[in-house]
Amino acid sequence: MEIEQIIKELGNKVKFKDSTDVGDIILMVNETEEPQTPFGVAYAVINGFEPDPAKKDEWWFVSLTFLAIPPEPRTLILQRPHFTGEIFTMGGRKVFIKAVDLAVPPTEPLDGDGQGDNSDRRSGLRRVK
Repeated sequence: MEIEQIIKELGNKVKFKDSTDVGDIILMVNETEEPQTPFGVAYAVINGFEPDPAKKDEWWFVSLTFLAIPPEPRTLILQRPHFTGEIFTMGGRKVFIKAVDLAVPPTEPLDGDGQGDNSDRRSGLRRVK
């Protein structure tokens, strides 16, 4: 499977934003060296952007924290298209980064059978029977 197919499938499950701002949650998909898991997928929060003065073009130091245990702070040097959905390469591997819109409600009932009540939906919890 190609990274473009993975992104298309994710687009059916996740609503992406057109822009990326401080405080946004991004979804990152990258090719790996592992044949059993050819793609890695991770969420991170954007902490800040600083222009890279050493570059003539528009390059940015993008400070982010991967939402892992423990959280992993990182700084990447990227151009705007790199963190707004354009597939690019890093270290010879394809990478996709784009902010997700968390204000979009789930498209499927949280309890799986459509019988959940509104209190379950508002809290993000589901009833286990």
